[in-house]
Amino acid sequence: MSQHLQCIMAKTRGLIQFTGTLDGISFYKSKYGWIARKKGGPDPKQMKTDKKFARVRENGKEFGVCGKAAGQVRRALVPLLKQSEDKEMTARLTKVFMAVKNLDMSSARGHRNIITGLQNADGKALLKGFEFNSKASVESLLKASYSVNVGNGTITVKHFVPKKHIKAPKGATHVALKSIVLRTDLLGKVAEVQVSVEKRLAMSSGERDVVLKPDVLSLTEGITFYLLQVCFYQELNGSDYHLKAAELNGMRLVELSPG
Repeated sequence: MSQHLQCIMAKTRGLIQFTGTLDGISFYKSKYGWIARKKGGPDPKQMKTDKKFARVRENGKEFGVCGKAAGQVRRALVPLLKQSEDKEMTARLTKVFMAVKNLDMSSARGHRNIITGLQNADGKALLKGFEFNSKASVESLLKASYSVNVGNGTITVKHFVPKKHIKAPKGATHVALKSIVLRTDLLGKVAEVQVSVEKRLAMSSGERDVVLKPDVLSLTEGITFYLLQVCFYQELNGSDYHLKAAELNGMRLVELSPG
């Protein structure tokens, strides 16, 4: 335990059952029962100025940048993520960005960044394959091979047979595929998204090549993410209804171009 931060915690017995603070001890109810907790540590001014906390400030700054980048990606993809993300997606992406940032070998501590980390092949490998919905990964839903054209964002699935290549949830009569291209500076300033026309196919469809081509991006600088989304529909009385349960639809980062 750090000499600068001490936390004393105990489970109460007897009649103490209230929340609040008394003589520097906080009382609250947790899933483990009623807890008494005393916390001590540096004040905010010490954290900002004391040399002892230089590493803490550096780590905090880098974490903030990675969290901001993950938030930017999520905001840019919100319309597509409504049924294709889990509740921990932003936290998981922030964790990956932190690992990528650690591969920046040229910047000083506190200034290491994702973009430089992605110039490293290992950094790119860490991010490629990220699943936005851990409950329904594209890797588990789609069993066909596909190719990605990093020049225009086109994803091609050749010889695609839905019944053979798709793990469909109960009730699904159709599967839909989309190609998505996101270009961003990962600094919270600029981002652009282009989405292909959705290719919706009956699960009973025969073999075909599926070509998913998004419009050309106007933004010319930044990191480019290429994503593939798999969603499901149910046909009822001539209309298709999107199966919106969070555990059904997936989206995966299939390729990226560091820029």
